[in-house]
Amino acid sequence: MRRCRISTLKNESAWLAVEKQLRDFEAFCSPDCYMNWNYQFSIWKALYRGKTAYLIEFFDGGLCVGAAFLLEDSQRRKGLNFRILRSMDFAVMQMPPLMMRRGFEDAALKAFSASRFAIARKCGADLVALYKIEKTSGEKLLSALKTFGLAGRSKVFNTNYQVETYEGIEAYIQSKTRKTVYNIRRAARQLSETLGVEPQLLRLRGDVFGQEEFREKWKLFQAIRSRSWQMEDAGERGSEYSRMIENFFSDVLSEWSRKGWLDLALLMAGERVLAGQVNAIIGDEQWVILMAFDQELRNFSPGRVLFYYQLQDAWSRGDRRIIMGGASETGKSIWSNREDDTLTIEFPLYSVKGVLWSLSDAPQKIRNGMQKYLRRDGVGK
Repeated sequence: MRRCRISTLKNESAWLAVEKQLRDFEAFCSPDCYMNWNYQFSIWKALYRGKTAYLIEFFDGGLCVGAAFLLEDSQRRKGLNFRILRSMDFAVMQMPPLMMRRGFEDAALKAFSASRFAIARKCGADLVALYKIEKTSGEKLLSALKTFGLAGRSKVFNTNYQVETYEGIEAYIQSKTRKTVYNIRRAARQLSETLGVEPQLLRLRGDVFGQEEFREKWKLFQAIRSRSWQMEDAGERGSEYSRMIENFFSDVLSEWSRKGWLDLALLMAGERVLAGQVNAIIGDEQWVILMAFDQELRNFSPGRVLFYYQLQDAWSRGDRRIIMGGASETGKSIWSNREDDTLTIEFPLYSVKGVLWSLSDAPQKIRNGMQKYLRRDGVGK
């Protein structure tokens, strides 16, 4: 009985052809804002159009238990060219290795690990490289890989900063240093004195993407974000790249809105946006996707004031865990009361070079013999 089915995704038509089956499968998986058909398709459209991606579906007893999206890539390592299948992880904080049917997560990881011959044969690849992988599922994948043959390797990609308020919002605030809370409250007073109006929190949550108020406030948020360091970096790549990024977020946010996940939190002074957050709300978790603040007011820390305000409001709405990710560590670490590592995981497929990679920790004599064999036959070219 087959363990996997591989579909090649080279153009939009190919992606659209698998949409229904993946949306149907998604209903049986734990909700995830990144590991789903729409998010992966949106990344491919924005950044990798023209490159080959693969959908690999995994089966256990004839039942589909998992699905992975991997992009074809190449890298030169230690004098050899390797064909890589890598995750598509743009703007991701952490994600599982693949979509997994609820209750069949272990079966999905085992099927992935046991399908490496078939993946190597169909895709002509040597290695799989997964980035920003959530630690618990990542470690289970590493265990499954070891059980089913050549082991994988992992290293820490970054730290995912989080806030948990399961013990109550007051208990959380009291856990912060007096100086931290004092400085934020002082910044709020200074903003009020400088602007002549007290800053207020505005929150739009749920299926709001098509609403006029959301569109209006989204444009104001985009205006302050356009002056952020993130968009300055994007602007250095050209206006076309910046447009692709904005189109990407429009595609993603409209989908999250349809699912009721979209959340826009703004710190307002009248009609002026001082700072903003775009979040995805899944159950009692808030995933902080985008943050920006008015650079003219940076001395008053409007981003921290917003986070303080929205944190209390979010708790009253049922949010109990806020996932902030790993970028801008200083700004996030002051809030965090939980920190988890995200992982980079690499593992070999059963090609000659994949096996060589797996033996790269073997004694030098074995490695030298394998490299001579590969170069003699021109495999490393």
